[in-house]
Amino acid sequence: RRDALAMCSLSAEAMLARHPRFYLKLMSTLRSQLACIEADFFQDVEYSSGEGNFIVQALRRLCGACDGLNKRKRHGDDSLDKLKSVSQNLKSLTNERFGLNISGSVTDNDLDEDLDDVVDAIAYGEDNEMKQEDDTNILTRLKQHNSEQMM
Repeated sequence: RRDALAMCSLSAEAMLARHPRFYLKLMSTLRSQLACIEADFFQDVEYSSGEGNFIVQALRRLCGACDGLNKRKRHGDDSLDKLKSVSQNLKSLTNERFGLNISGSVTDNDLDEDLDDVVDAIAYGEDNEMKQEDDTNILTRLKQHNSEQMM
């Protein structure tokens, strides 16, 4: 789902080193799925505006977080190296198959826009009906999200 991918990518910098196997599986799955969709998917007006598609932004954040991984790794664990390899594979696939460059950095403005989308997803369901969730719960979830971004 869109919201899950957005949340995982928004917290990638803080969580990637802690949960490398999760992100490895996520990025491997994304690569497999992208390899199966039509090459003009990101050009189709119904689905996207190319570079502005939420998938492209999420891939940029995920690959950017992988690129920023430090060289330290746990004894006997090559997950971080695998993450960098999957990141490179995703970059190559999106460039060759879709003509998209996901190597660029994501700006603070992009993060703010994505956070707005996440807030809307929390407050409103898929059907844009206001959820019966009180403001306190929404604020708690946003604070948690922001604290994860600061780590």
